[in-house]
Amino acid sequence: MEGRARPVRLPFASTVVSQALMAASGAGLTMFVLLHLLGNAAAYLGRAAFLAYARHLHGLGPLLQAMELCLLLLAATHVVTGTMLTLHNLQSRPLPYRVKAIRAASLSSRLMPISGPLILLFLAAHVPVFRRPAGPSPELILQLFSHPGTVAFYLLGLAALTSHLSHGLWSLFQTLGLHSPRHDQALRRIAAIVSLAIGMGLALIPLSVLLWPGFLR
Repeated sequence: MEGRARPVRLPFASTVVSQALMAASGAGLTMFVLLHLLGNAAAYLGRAAFLAYARHLHGLGPLLQAMELCLLLLAATHVVTGTMLTLHNLQSRPLPYRVKAIRAASLSSRLMPISGPLILLFLAAHVPVFRRPAGPSPELILQLFSHPGTVAFYLLGLAALTSHLSHGLWSLFQTLGLHSPRHDQALRRIAAIVSLAIGMGLALIPLSVLLWPGFLR
């Protein structure tokens, strides 16, 4: 029928495959964030520990570049598949169902269209700074996070990441078939607690630089 919007075609065979790719890429990105948190946690052990971590990280050479390429592929898969699934679902559902679903959705779920672009903006600003040839250093971190405006920007990005992770982990539980009316509330709490712990663990670094005179010095 002329004038009617064409339905969004998924880039893969079915919604099941697309959801599986979405979950797998999200799980891979979550693992990266956890590893990133564990590495950055060296900053809490002092300047020498963080320097040792930075030297080890950039001593990986080609392996580090391969990991960065895998991360880029995971992020591209997650963004493209998530966008296509969202558009496909919006066109497939009648309006009353969409209104009912929005009312029942969690806050982190409703914020997904905002948190996703915020995370991309955050990464676009964050990654180039720390991909300098010398890599991360205490001096770079102290210089970067001595400005309240920069710290506020990082906290906003990490808040978006926390919200996105919370809904993403809950969605992963659903994809794996772990959810049930009996356990849904507990799984939602687990997703929220894990994502909040990750977000706070990363946010404490810029806050410590700004508020604690002896941090990394």
